[in-house]
Amino acid sequence: MQNTRESASLSQIYGLGVAGLSVIIAAVTSGIRLKPYLDAGVERTPMTFAAYPALIAVAITVPVVFAIRWLTGKQSINIGPVTFSRNLPFITLGCLLYAAIAVLFFPYQAMPPRPEKDAIHTRLMDQDTSEKGLTWQSM
Repeated sequence: MQNTRESASLSQIYGLGVAGLSVIIAAVTSGIRLKPYLDAGVERTPMTFAAYPALIAVAITVPVVFAIRWLTGKQSINIGPVTFSRNLPFITLGCLLYAAIAVLFFPYQAMPPRPEKDAIHTRLMDQDTSEKGLTWQSM
């Protein structure tokens, strides 16, 4: 009886460790993907950076975990020596799916170069004079 209780506690600790490792994998994935944007000095990242992969991962994770719970009839999910209880299956599967989806389907997108302030002013001046039929030669 005592050995079974210790085994159950140990498998839940393994489950907690796997969930923690999956969170670290997701965080490292985000950090590695964020570095090129930081190096480029971008103030805002595109939605494909984190929002889309996270939404896709959640859309897959929630139904899958509920389906597994419904099919097994238990709140905890056992995979070999690891037991995922309460919200750990959502966290683990969600983080692993986020990392996989982000890396496989949403690669780094180079941002278009930002024109300098003087370049925008010159372009606006060119547009304004061309609308009036004026050219730089006639001025």
